[in-house]
Amino acid sequence: MISLDRWTDNAKLILQSMLQSAQLAGHSELAPVHLLQALIAEGGMTRAILQKEGADTDRLVGELSVALGRLPRVDGATHQPGTSSALATIFSA
Repeated sequence: MISLDRWTDNAKLILQSMLQSAQLAGHSELAPVHLLQALIAEGGMTRAILQKEGADTDRLVGELSVALGRLPRVDGATHQPGTSSALATIFSA
């Protein structure tokens, strides 16, 4: 799991949103799609930049929902999603 020690308060909120989303959906891992979803849902700079560059953020949110729906799920007891290798690469950059 990702250590929150090195992150700003705003980044910690994004990370917590990602984790909550993955847990509620029963996802086995946190993936880059969770990060993008959390950044757009936060409604701050990411959404504004995407819109300024001409992105249809409402469509993107819909496509993210579809992508999230395709991720593997864990049934049963509560779980702590792991970090996918793709997300770990993003965070180590």
